[in-house]
Amino acid sequence: MTDPGHADTVHGIEDPLRGKLVDGRYRIMNRLGEGGMGLVYEARHEVLGTPLAIKVLRSDAAKDAEALERLKREAMSASAIGSKHIVDVRDFGRLPDGSPYVVMEKIDGTDLYNAIRAGRFDWPRAKHVARQIAEALAAAHERGIVHRDLKPENVLLTTQGERDDFVKIVDFGIAKIAGTEKITQAGRVMGTPEYMAPEQCSGHAVDHRADIYALGVLIFEMVTRQLPFRNKDLMELLRMQIRDRPPDVSSKVPEDADLPARLDWLVHRCLAKDRAERFQTMHELVRALDDLEADEALVGADSSADVEAHAPIPTPREVSPPGRKAPLMWAAAFAVLAMVGGVSFGLWMLEPEAAGETLAAVDPAPPAAAAPLDEPAPDPAPLPAAAAEAPALLTLESDPPGARVYRDEGLIGETPLRIVHPEEGERVELVLRAEGYEEHRAVLAAQTGDALRVVLEPLPSRPRQAAPPAEEATEVAPTSPRPPRPETRRERPFFNPWDE
Repeated sequence: MTDPGHADTVHGIEDPLRGKLVDGRYRIMNRLGEGGMGLVYEARHEVLGTPLAIKVLRSDAAKDAEALERLKREAMSASAIGSKHIVDVRDFGRLPDGSPYVVMEKIDGTDLYNAIRAGRFDWPRAKHVARQIAEALAAAHERGIVHRDLKPENVLLTTQGERDDFVKIVDFGIAKIAGTEKITQAGRVMGTPEYMAPEQCSGHAVDHRADIYALGVLIFEMVTRQLPFRNKDLMELLRMQIRDRPPDVSSKVPEDADLPARLDWLVHRCLAKDRAERFQTMHELVRALDDLEADEALVGADSSADVEAHAPIPTPREVSPPGRKAPLMWAAAFAVLAMVGGVSFGLWMLEPEAAGETLAAVDPAPPAAAAPLDEPAPDPAPLPAAAAEAPALLTLESDPPGARVYRDEGLIGETPLRIVHPEEGERVELVLRAEGYEEHRAVLAAQTGDALRVVLEPLPSRPRQAAPPAEEATEVAPTSPRPPRPETRRERPFFNPWDE
């Protein structure tokens, strides 16, 4: 959070809200910081004296109807959960200038981002934090609420009684409540790419298992002070999230790090590309965290003990041996629009989720040796991995080039454009639009070739108005009526050679 001593001004200008009384109840004290969509102030209830935090939507974003809806959603969803590990939302209103605000409990402490920057977590501390996050999100998931933007900045660590690192989760501002209308536009999704699940990166529907993926990233980051995937190129980062096998936790820590022998397995299961291969609930993940310690106790009591016989073991489909990747749902072609603030971004989906399509990665180099801990019984000999094959792509061109391409009224790019080739039985309807040209609709099917070129028809020019007749026209002999001119406007072509 921002030091309150430096919060009296905003960009060198006196903060107009400091010292103001909001709705006759909340006295604004200092500015604590700012997020992707608003400013956060320290406040105090005028009558009760209760310390509070107030998030106010920034004036430059207050005109965004989607941001307003997102802020209301945050107040509604957070209040519905009622977990001790989720920041309590107390009120919602509007300032005199129309800016909406949310009143929340004020948390003294730091966030997980700064805690990780201060040093790598040992396993007991990492497990303590991860378990609380899982319990909080389990309560949210039971009410149909998915956070969708779980990251270190949204996890606050405070002290409660004698308990350190007491977790409070904030910013359900982009949470999606199952069964309600989507608040994102035309395939655009919200999130932070380093923590986004593969299905979220590819613009597909997101459920509670995206939060399980993000928590797996947090566990990896707490223990190693590194991210599983990091790249300055946003497109490459998204590709890595969708396709690449994450490294082992044990390969990113000192050799003397005291970690559970099966921590690699737990994190890899959280980070499975196919969400059906992840833990299916946060409760299941909590049990797995506890079982890791049970495994270690058994190993410490008897080094020859068969840990695998005492711990819940997933089926062979659930565990991927090192060197091969679990099946994943591949979505390859996408384009990204960066959002203001760099905290979230919009991803325009180019293709539907391919049903049943799987890929297996080529075996990577062996990971660095793990810490010298007792290892669980080896997995059965791995099956030979299939060769990785990328999905077929189709190049869409237009004459003239630069036509905007829409799918389901959502802009997906401009020509020339590469998109995923439709599968057998699949039909993809696209609309091409260009200034001065007729709108063109095309239907792609499995029979479409690797390239498609669309010729756009110019809009018909307006006919010139005939000059008015002269006042003194020369009289001419009558003639037979001229036959009507045929219609010169050509019908707009519908380029669909594969439509049966």
